[in-house]
Amino acid sequence: MVREMFFARCCSLFKIPYSIFFHGWSWDFSEALDNNAKLRNDYVRLIDRSSNVFVLGKAFRVGGEWG
Repeated sequence: MVREMFFARCCSLFKIPYSIFFHGWSWDFSEALDNNAKLRNDYVRLIDRSSNVFVLGKAFRVGGEWG
């Protein structure tokens, strides 16, 4: 995740559009976000600045299954 956040920061800095793909989720990383406000704020900011967010795992889609 650190490497991806670095590339997203570079794209954001140079105003290059980027997309984020979620294949799944790590509960350990979730706990790290809960315990570290700076990391959480950086992560949320990078997601907010992305051009697109793709959720590939069915368990993580908002609204459940697609028709």
